[in-house]
Amino acid sequence: MDRTIQKKLSSPWSKKLVKQTNKGWGDMDYVEHTQVTQRLIALIPDLSITTGKVIYDEIEDTNGVRRKFVTGLQVRLEGTIDGEYVKREEWGDCDKEFFHENPNKVKNNGHRIKECMSDGIKRAGMRLGIGLELWDDSVWINDFLNAQTEEE
Repeated sequence: MDRTIQKKLSSPWSKKLVKQTNKGWGDMDYVEHTQVTQRLIALIPDLSITTGKVIYDEIEDTNGVRRKFVTGLQVRLEGTIDGEYVKREEWGDCDKEFFHENPNKVKNNGHRIKECMSDGIKRAGMRLGIGLELWDDSVWINDFLNAQTEEE
């Protein structure tokens, strides 16, 4: 089986695109969702990105008012990779604060769902091999794919 597109999807990111964040459990490498989306669009011409269920958390504010906040979104990627139609689903989340002393820092549900969508695209893309090296740089899917090609 020809794995040309799979190899391109799972190829390592250029160091200039890799950024770092710290969400409280140490530094983590990441790439922006726009980079993942561009790679998907470039390599999967019939790409379809759709959403499914939305997760809401309901909490009570300090005035006793109950509010619903978007905290998760189901994202689905579908398209043809190396002649095979594939579908991957994942959940994106939003880790923005519900409440903040500065009301300008609280994101509305529209902003929150956009963040969930971005996270979901990256997570579903990971299920296709995109960005795995950002989680574990000792194992590269391309090494496996290239070894498989050489054996054939």
